[in-house]
Order: sequence, then structure tokens, then C-alpha cells
Amino acid sequence: MIDIAWLLGHYYFAGCLDSNLLVLYGDESEDLKTISKFKPQVTAIKIPMPPFSTHHSKVMLLGYKDGSMRVVVSTANLYDDDWHNRTQGIWISPTLKPLPEEANTTDGESPTGFRHDLMAYLAQYKLGKL
Repeated sequence: MIDIAWLLGHYYFAGCLDSNLLVLYGDESEDLKTISKFKPQVTAIKIPMPPFSTHHSKVMLLGYKDGSMRVVVSTANLYDDDWHNRTQGIWISPTLKPLPEEANTTDGESPTGFRHDLMAYLAQYKLGKL
């Protein structure tokens, strides 16, 4: 569940409103379906979800101007009530520096294989934008 106005409000206050934002969502939302008409830097893509036996990830990949990034995994949906009136969990990776072009495919990997698993997970969406 995503309240795009709430999310963009946070982008505004963080000084990132002009930054590109890719949102993947499952629940029908007219606001998300039409957001790029009003905010061309925002791309919203509806992900087909079966009615049962499905999950809905709350993962953010935050890119920084220096090429580094962070991975954020949260239990909260992206709307005010979940962030202010519920007990939630959040994990934020350390800053991940970009790898050089000549890096091996195993460079930057953790002892747990998190990088590999995250890349495999994202590949399942079959979206070139990811």
C-alpha cells in the first residue's frame, strides 16, 4: 500500500523531489497509475499479484550522487498511519560504494550471499528499469 502524495512529501522535505523515483505496486491505485503525467520523474509500475499466497516486499534501493547506495527493508507500508501509529521494523544497509567496471561478479558480496540473493530476487520482476 502506497500513498504517493505522502511519499512525495517526504521526497520534497529531503530535497529529492526532482530525483527519479521508481515505484512498484500491487494494489490498484489511480494516483499511482497517473502520477507520471504530473511528476515525470516518477515511474510507477503495477506488478501482477495473485489474490492468495503472495508477499509484498517493502524494499527501497536508495541511490546517492556519488554512485553509492543503500538497501532498506521495512515492515511498514508507504503511508502515514503505518509509519506513525504502528510498531514496525526497519533494516538499513551500510553505504555501499560502487564497484569498478573491472570488478569480479563476487566483489562486494557479503559472507551471507545477500548481494547475490537480492540481485536474483530483483531479476524475478523481469523489469529492465531495475
